[in-house]
Amino acid sequence: MKVTMTEAICQEGLALLEGKADIFVAHDAHPHNYLDQLKDTDAFIVRVADKGAIDKETMESSDSLKVIGRIREDIQRILHQHQEERQAEVPLEGRPDATRPAVPKRTHSEKGIIVEGLSNCLVKFSKCCTPVPGDDIVGFITKGYGVSVHRRDCPNADPTRRRPDEEGRWIKVSWAEDVEGTFRTTLQVVAKDRINLIVDISTVLSSTKTHVASMNARSTPDGFALITLDTDVSSSQQLKTVMRRIEQISGVMRVTRPAG
Repeated sequence: MKVTMTEAICQEGLALLEGKADIFVAHDAHPHNYLDQLKDTDAFIVRVADKGAIDKETMESSDSLKVIGRIREDIQRILHQHQEERQAEVPLEGRPDATRPAVPKRTHSEKGIIVEGLSNCLVKFSKCCTPVPGDDIVGFITKGYGVSVHRRDCPNADPTRRRPDEEGRWIKVSWAEDVEGTFRTTLQVVAKDRINLIVDISTVLSSTKTHVASMNARSTPDGFALITLDTDVSSSQQLKTVMRRIEQISGVMRVTRPAG
């Protein structure tokens, strides 16, 4: 027996809402990913229509979109409620003058990053500012790609440039104490062009045991050299040492880390 359009959407939507919400609460997954699934209205319609409950043409009516909108609101409500629960404090047993978070914060790290209040979430490093251990960082919950980690001085993470409707997607992140491995980051060098400039820079990179993934250099008509280095370093301290050593090379005017 075929069900009505609204019943079909509600059955599918509530299954998504209730089922994913349980996973969210139990395992600290983040509901933004599930909300994003509903934002793709066409995919949602096709998924429900594929169940055979109703035809796609009926699903595309205005009534169906209203129901999908209400389901989105419900997921936002769950997200807001869970955030409030995490911010709540409860008294410590035997110590009424002291409190602790009502929901313990997770400290499990992914790729050397601890996302406050979350665990087992996908983490990626933003290519616009390429953070490395030791950098002051902030996280942004992307649409379907986990948490993107930015340097706090990245223009894309500048609080004055953040969209009001995305304010709740900026979250606290930090480096774990046991970060291992190397992290790719970019350096830009501006220098007066001369013979053996690349040789001198390569010598610094070799002496500091810094792996170079790529190097791009070009000369300008006014006699300057612009060099871009993609390097693999283990920490911001190592990176600062490399930058300081390159700055000491004859003719080098500036060494920076691009961002934005």
